[in-house]
Amino acid sequence: MREISEEEWDNRTTTRKNKEDFLKDYKNIILEWTSKNESLIIKNRQKYSYGTKSTLKCIDERNKVSQAIKLSRKRNQGGIDLKTADYIMDWGGFDKFPLRDPNEVIKITSEAFDLVEQDDIYQSIYKLMLINGVGIARASKIIGLFDQDKYCIYDSRVGTALRTLKKRDLREF
Repeated sequence: MREISEEEWDNRTTTRKNKEDFLKDYKNIILEWTSKNESLIIKNRQKYSYGTKSTLKCIDERNKVSQAIKLSRKRNQGGIDLKTADYIMDWGGFDKFPLRDPNEVIKITSEAFDLVEQDDIYQSIYKLMLINGVGIARASKIIGLFDQDKYCIYDSRVGTALRTLKKRDLREF
């Protein structure tokens, strides 16, 4: 694999792509990678677990977090309350949610979910990341677990997997 210069990397990573452009540029690479690694993906998916918990227990816990987000949004003007934010963080292996003011948590998460409903996921995640102590992993868990069919969680494992994607022997991410 050819190394790329820092300038080339910056040019690739600083341009925000919309979904259509992203798919145009990367769909075939992702499909090819997925096809080549299908058996490994299935094998690892079957081993999906955390610690001593079974796959079904992990999925059940994730679905309970997802349901808690939906219920909290109904109770809190479209945002989530501090208890739910802490629940998400606990599920994700983090300490408590960094912002401890209950009213601010509802206000900011309500604004973030308003942006989700406008299909502006970038700004939604960004809004959450403006909270001191909230990075992409925490923010994407809040949004990703809200609608697991439409959104995903981005964390270090996803980043590592994306870095293995290649196009013409050139790393894409």
